[in-house]
Amino acid sequence: MMFYYRYDLFEEYGLTVPTAWEEFAQTARTLKEKAPERDLTTFSSNDAGLFAGLAQQAGARWWTTEGQKWKVAIDDEATRKVADFWGSLVEEGAIDNQPMYTPAWNKALSTGKQIAWVSAVWAPGTLTTAAPDTRGKWAMAPLPQWADGANTTGSWGGSTTAVTNDSEHKEAAARFATWLNTDPEALNALVRESGVHPAAKAAQSGGALDRAPDFFPNQPDFYERAAKIARGTAPAAWGPNVNVTYSTFKDAFSKAAKNRSGFDSALRTMHEATVADLRKQGFGVAE
Repeated sequence: MMFYYRYDLFEEYGLTVPTAWEEFAQTARTLKEKAPERDLTTFSSNDAGLFAGLAQQAGARWWTTEGQKWKVAIDDEATRKVADFWGSLVEEGAIDNQPMYTPAWNKALSTGKQIAWVSAVWAPGTLTTAAPDTRGKWAMAPLPQWADGANTTGSWGGSTTAVTNDSEHKEAAARFATWLNTDPEALNALVRESGVHPAAKAAQSGGALDRAPDFFPNQPDFYERAAKIARGTAPAAWGPNVNVTYSTFKDAFSKAAKNRSGFDSALRTMHEATVADLRKQGFGVAE
C-alpha cells in the first residue's frame, strides 16, 4: 500500500506530503481551510480491503491460531486506533465519506475534488480509467507512519492461481500456473495489462518493471520505490471466513460513515459477526 496524491494541487495549496498519520490529518484540515470544496481523500465503506490493510500496517492480526482453534482479534487496540483515526476525520468533515469506484468518485478524482488516495501498487490502472485526463499529475509516496522512522505498509488485495480438485488436467493446469507466475514473459504481461506487482523479490525488477506505469510518466522510479516500500509489509494471516468479515464491514461501516457517527460500534459488530460465523461453521474459537 502507498499514498497517491495530485502533486500539482499539493503545490498549488502549499501542502507537503505527510510522513506521519497525524500530519495526514492536519493536511486534510489545512486543505479544507484553503479550499472547502476539495477533500484530501475519502473514507470508503465499500471495500474492506483498504481498512484491513491500514489495520495491518498498525500492527493488527485479525486471525491467528492457538492449537486447533482460530483466534479473532478484529476489535483489537491496533484496529481501534485506525478506526478512531478515520472515524474522527469523517465526523469532523475533514475528509469525504463517499464510496470508491462510483461515477461520483471518478468525477471527484477527475476534477480535483479529491486530491489524494490511499491505495496499493495497482492504483495506476484504476486511475487510468477513473480519471484519465489527470495522467502525469499524480505522484506516489510511502504510506504515512504511526511511529517515527518506521517503514511499514499493509497489503490491499493480492491474487493467487488455484487448481480445483475436480480439474481433469491438474498437472497441466499446475504447469501453466507455474509459468504464469514465474516466466519473465508472463510476468511482464501481468505488469503491463493488470498492474500486478510480483510477490517474488527476484521478479521485482527488470522487464516491464524497469519503466513506470504509463499514468506516471513523471515518476520513472515508480516500481523501484514500490519494491522498497514492499519490504516493510507487515505480517498478516487470513481466516476461513473473510467474506463474512468483509460483508459485515460494508454494512456496518457504511451506516457509520453515512451518519458521521464514529466507528467504534461498527468495529465491534464486525468482530462479533466473524466469531459467530466461525462457531456456526463448526470451527473452534479461542477466547
